[in-house]
Amino acid sequence: MKSNLPIGWSVVKIGDILSLSGGGTPSKHVTKYWNGNIFWASVKDVKGKYLTQTQDTITEEGLKASATQLAEPGSVLMVTRMAPGRPIITKVKTAINQDLKIVRPKLPLSPLFIYYAFLNYERKFLEIASGTTVQGIRVQDIYELEIPFPPLAEQERIVAQLEATMQKLEASQERLEKLPKLLKKFRQAVLVAAVSGKLTEAWRAEQPQGETAVELLNRIRLERHVLQQGKGLGKSNGNQLALSEILQFDSESAEVIDTHELPELPEGWIYDSVGNSIKIIDYRGRTPPFSGNDQDIPHLRSSNVKRGKIIWNDLAYVTEEVYAEFMTRGIPKVGDVLLTSEAPLGEVAMVPDQKFSLAQRMMVLRPLPGLNSEFIKIQFMSEVVQTRLRNRGTGTMVTGIAAKHFKPMAIAIPPQAEQEEIVRQVNHYFDLADQLEVRFEQAAALVEQLPQALLAKAFSGQLVPQDPNDEPAIDLLERLRSGGAAPAKSKRGRKAQPEATPLFE
Repeated sequence: MKSNLPIGWSVVKIGDILSLSGGGTPSKHVTKYWNGNIFWASVKDVKGKYLTQTQDTITEEGLKASATQLAEPGSVLMVTRMAPGRPIITKVKTAINQDLKIVRPKLPLSPLFIYYAFLNYERKFLEIASGTTVQGIRVQDIYELEIPFPPLAEQERIVAQLEATMQKLEASQERLEKLPKLLKKFRQAVLVAAVSGKLTEAWRAEQPQGETAVELLNRIRLERHVLQQGKGLGKSNGNQLALSEILQFDSESAEVIDTHELPELPEGWIYDSVGNSIKIIDYRGRTPPFSGNDQDIPHLRSSNVKRGKIIWNDLAYVTEEVYAEFMTRGIPKVGDVLLTSEAPLGEVAMVPDQKFSLAQRMMVLRPLPGLNSEFIKIQFMSEVVQTRLRNRGTGTMVTGIAAKHFKPMAIAIPPQAEQEEIVRQVNHYFDLADQLEVRFEQAAALVEQLPQALLAKAFSGQLVPQDPNDEPAIDLLERLRSGGAAPAKSKRGRKAQPEATPLFE
């Protein structure tokens, strides 16, 4: 696509204004060549804008015994293999390996101008690179590339504007990068406040005296006990519980509650053990054979449960026959809570209205009727309960928890109405955090695109205004060809350039 160059600009081949010097690697088999006091740069060191140190060093003997060359501080280095075209400015004197080149300008060009130019044209360098496993670019191919070339004075203005704007972008990016951590802390603060009673402190003060958590649990257990004895139970103040749900719970003896060093709870709350308040279905055991057919039943693994949600990606699948064979311990139902018991330990999510299978490293938590499942999930997401889980976990390489260690663990039980209020408030604050996270992702994506857009403007003459007093680039290039590369001191008027078609836009 043809375009007009700004007045005073010209089109040059890279080889007309720059030369590239290669490096080398001393023999790895000769120990005296290595771990000296000379920096030795390779592709793995080319990160960011400036090179201040290298992972490897060589000795004077290694320098003399190889084809490597030394780059002086302020030199631009360019990668020609594995990341073709990537530039960096070295702040230290360093040797280089064969995958790097020292950029040596034939004109008094600013290292920053060369650096930004190479950043702008990095995509074009990749286009002319070759190689199947590892891509590389030949020096001669680099020399033949044509690029727009502004007057030297305008180059200085371009660099100054790029430096100022890039610094602002970097500062914005640093601020944005802090937001996910702040949101994570915010969510955790909400959860900790929720399970300690601080979140609903004001709400609680406005409520009339109602059923306490002790009374709630006693009522639930009394009804369960009576029903298990087959005596039935009449309606009780509108709090009649479904017989089918209550009878699902085992009549096992109550767990001893471990309340060691637990914080004090608000009035009306109580600590209870997991085993007393929640039915646990532990799917530890064999892993079912997967079918590989995404039309079969989804199989959830511990990696599919993250941040309070089920991630329906990277799923395995099982057939109906395998499902029937492996799900004999119990079928999850809506209102249950999923808990990962290992790798990782402690991730939770609500059971959806969808058929799926489970196996090892997964538990289903079914709270007593009358306990809010969403509140139980919130409690297990809090760092307070996560710490208790980890303390009860076992394992050297991977921490996991068995049901026998899980059941005595204490959890906080508020009154039923307060459980519902906690769920409402947590969902409200989490929704706000989710909205901020979406805005952050949009802003981060925009900031990430801005540097390349800025470079495109800079090297098409749109970033800074042209000055009619700048010496045109063509005059400088003509003087270079005639053997005198010093810029003219006298001011010159603008000189119109013919229409050109640069390869880089």
